[in-house]
Amino acid sequence: MATTSVSSNTLSSQISATNKANAQKLITALGAGSGVDVAALAQNLVDAEKAPLLNAINSKIAKNEAKISGYGAVLASMDIIKKAFQALENPSSILKPTVDIGNSSPFNATVASNAAPGNYNLKVIQLASSQRSSSNSFSSSETPLNGGNAFSLQLSVNGGVSKTIRIPQIATSPAGVVTAINAAKLGINATLINKADGSANPYSILISGETGLSKNFSLTTDDGTGVGEVQKILFGPALSSGIIKVAGISVSLQAGDSATQVANKVKQALDTDSFITGAAGRSVVLNQDGSVNIQFAPADGDMAAVQTSDSDLTGATMTVSTVSAFVPGQQLSGLAFTQEVSSKDAIVEFEGVQLRRSSNQITDLVKGLTVELKQESTTAHPIKVSQDTTGVKEKIQALVKSFNDTVSDLGILTGEKNTKDETDVYSGSLQGDSMARSMKGILRNLFTKYSSTPSGSIRSLSDIGIEMTRTGTLELNEAKFDIAIASNADQITTMLTADKENKSYVGDSNRGLIGDAIKQLNQLISSSGTINNLTKSANVQISKYKEELTKLDTRMSIILLRYSKQFSVMNSFVGNSNAMRNNLKSQFENMASIYKNN
Repeated sequence: MATTSVSSNTLSSQISATNKANAQKLITALGAGSGVDVAALAQNLVDAEKAPLLNAINSKIAKNEAKISGYGAVLASMDIIKKAFQALENPSSILKPTVDIGNSSPFNATVASNAAPGNYNLKVIQLASSQRSSSNSFSSSETPLNGGNAFSLQLSVNGGVSKTIRIPQIATSPAGVVTAINAAKLGINATLINKADGSANPYSILISGETGLSKNFSLTTDDGTGVGEVQKILFGPALSSGIIKVAGISVSLQAGDSATQVANKVKQALDTDSFITGAAGRSVVLNQDGSVNIQFAPADGDMAAVQTSDSDLTGATMTVSTVSAFVPGQQLSGLAFTQEVSSKDAIVEFEGVQLRRSSNQITDLVKGLTVELKQESTTAHPIKVSQDTTGVKEKIQALVKSFNDTVSDLGILTGEKNTKDETDVYSGSLQGDSMARSMKGILRNLFTKYSSTPSGSIRSLSDIGIEMTRTGTLELNEAKFDIAIASNADQITTMLTADKENKSYVGDSNRGLIGDAIKQLNQLISSSGTINNLTKSANVQISKYKEELTKLDTRMSIILLRYSKQFSVMNSFVGNSNAMRNNLKSQFENMASIYKNN
């Protein structure tokens, strides 16, 4: 859209000329003694005075509207560049590793984006396995165990300290045991098996552990006839108000509570909670030294220390100790577990070296390579890891094109107005705009600067064949790029992406050339960025100019009213003068007639 500049001298000359012309019309009309159209005359004078002022304001509005269109075009171009950068943002966007293990391999293999290329050989000597134990048989899944009384299981892994799995009174059945074992989440899994073999006792419990030699376990039973453990919690006074937790139960304290008062409040809270009431044989005793004793039931087995916390920082200290240890009872006569299969490590021969692993999924043979063992083999099988860079050149070409298109767009926006096409709102819309000029430099820097994560001889886009021409555009030297990607794919990936997938754009960490460019573009095109702030400023200016239009209309209406009143008075005066003239003329004519007759 074209813009018009109106100087104050020109405006004054236009108003003066219009006023003289209309005044001349008035003099002519009065001199002729004819009637004057007062309303039209007043409106003509107001329109003459208003027109140049109106044109000046509308010109400013049009100029800012054109800027908004131009800023929108810049935003769109920057977004296209950002998308072109994003296509190369992650290592997986550049390097697509592939793995080939041939046919009939005794293992599966997958690779991550950082997999190291190479040729390897792997032989599976032994698969890792987990221990499997089974219980005696039962007639039903709900067969009562331990006479319906609570009991416990003691689990020891690799000869370590036993951990207790409590079987409450309501769950003293094969099905209840399975549920309790799985709920404990101690690394073993229980399944209730129905052999359906027609026998009187078709049910049994199957226990499986984790793979690896160090995961062998023993699972024994305790009928709860021993002596329950006693733990003591010694409290300190509360220095400030707040909540402490004992065994997960919240206890509210007041500043100044003594150790005895704290202990008493804890006892009251525990006495009414299912931690105590839900397990037969448990109780709480208040001591005189600001402590409580928690008596566990024999069926609870060997208990871990009661957990305490003071997240509100009341200052009340809590020290847990064992007063008397758990004394085991007898093993259940109706429940016992027998080991059927022991756990084993996986044994492989990788590149001639024998290795042991606890799992059949091996992730540390080669960087980025994961092998899943399926079966044992007598010979070694090949693994070939390579990098597929297909499609990278097309992404680089798209990046180059996005830059060149934006440079072209900026040239149109900052150039001359296209007067041949009235619908073209973009050409010349940012002529002389400082932001548009600086944007060219910003873009040039994005594409020509050194990466924050250079690698070897690969430091910038120019090192992979993206070159700046004399005209300020970019071009891809395909021969140079092909050589670089074939011999330095890893270094190119590091330079562009910092070897980081799904990077965060918060903070100042190095993100590689691509990531750094995306962060800078985000700042430019965000809702609070430079371009949107300029758009908001232009909209504010338009609003101000529209307010000026409203004020101009109001002022012109007042002037029109004043002119109308003044010209009405003049019109009345002229009418009276004409009447007097006609009357005098008539009298003179009569007098002349009398003298003539005499």
